[in-house]
Amino acid sequence: MSAHPVPRRGGSEPPRPVSNALAKAAAWLAVVAVVAACDPDAPEPSTPSVGTNSNWLRACAPEDPCGDPPECRCGACTLPCESDADCGGLANARCADGDGLAVLAECGASTDVPGAGFCLPRCAPGSCDQGQACIDEACVLAPLPDVPFCDPVADPEPNARALEEELLARLQDLRAAGGNTCGTTAPAAPVAGLRFDARLVCAARVLAADLAVTRALSVTDSDGRDTRDRLTAAGHMPSLWADGFALDPADATQALELMRTDDGTCQRLTDGRYDAVGVGAADGVLVITIAADP
Repeated sequence: MSAHPVPRRGGSEPPRPVSNALAKAAAWLAVVAVVAACDPDAPEPSTPSVGTNSNWLRACAPEDPCGDPPECRCGACTLPCESDADCGGLANARCADGDGLAVLAECGASTDVPGAGFCLPRCAPGSCDQGQACIDEACVLAPLPDVPFCDPVADPEPNARALEEELLARLQDLRAAGGNTCGTTAPAAPVAGLRFDARLVCAARVLAADLAVTRALSVTDSDGRDTRDRLTAAGHMPSLWADGFALDPADATQALELMRTDDGTCQRLTDGRYDAVGVGAADGVLVITIAADP
């Protein structure tokens, strides 16, 4: 395989992203990456089982009583816990660590994450209810932003959700393990996991849906929007941003391997400066969108 960089810069305008296409004619596989515009020096899905007793996980506000379960934490009715035994009264629940990726996803970047854990439904990729996501083996509330831009991709098929969540898990494992090499670079050090962000999911799904139709090898979609444009439309104003995609991979594992084959994408996926992630899937296309909060 070979990668062919396609620079996209605009005169005296701020630096634009750089796209990299990876094509394999025999299987029609492709990956494209976009460099963070403000950082010129930046380097088999399982069969989902929808609805695994996670319907007790519902949204709340601190001033509104939850009832059963009784406590509102980070916008979700739940119970505080120190071990799985504390979650015994909730169907299919486990105790998610207070500093783990599931709690971080539920609480978000702008919320103080509680030190203690709380109960969340157990899950496998694709098994949480609609409006939820399986993060670190726990369902979290994950509705997309309530804006017209996200409406067409707000209700994906269970198989697409399973692929998204499997690819996200593979990426988090890659970052946590370290040792990732990109071309001739030294093995990367382990870095922190990326916070799941539904705004980035919206942006990734919109690109995936567009590529599923156009089959273009570009992160600029058919409406002329680049990565930052899509993130802005979803309500996120990042300081760094990047996209990668794979067309027609056999599974989530192969999709990540294709993205890693491109040196630029490979480096950014394990770059500790990025702190948020969303994954989108549509009709044979998988997209990873990563960003850094302002």
